[in-house]
Amino acid sequence: FRKGWPYEESIRVPLLIRWPEKIIPGLREGEIVSLVDLYSTTVALVGGSPHGDLDGIDFSASLFSKEKQEVRAEGVSISMPSVPPYPPNCGIKWRGIRTFRYAAAWREDGVPWFVFDMLRDPSQKNNLVANKRLVSELAQLSFK
Repeated sequence: FRKGWPYEESIRVPLLIRWPEKIIPGLREGEIVSLVDLYSTTVALVGGSPHGDLDGIDFSASLFSKEKQEVRAEGVSISMPSVPPYPPNCGIKWRGIRTFRYAAAWREDGVPWFVFDMLRDPSQKNNLVANKRLVSELAQLSFK
């Protein structure tokens, strides 16, 4: 219902960038970038330097190379900090992290909701939330 859930179908949004004769077409598939990365990337693409202590990274170098580069090692934090007036039981407050390998989410009260290994379980069927070490490692990334 809407895009208020932390599952892959809701958080995954395609990003298409086209710049004929500059960006090599069809380069990237499956990289994790966030909307906050677009400012730094766009400024770099036009030859500028981002200013200030802004969130986000410049991933422009990866758009000009056929070599696969790891853009982000730590993952992207995701959240639904407040629930709009949805019908009853159609959403909860949550926060999570999506790394290249894992997707994890916690309810508003901090209780782990799920952890999925996206390389081995892309359909998100096998919840690894019982793996306390993994939950703790991902929580450290998500709750920075």
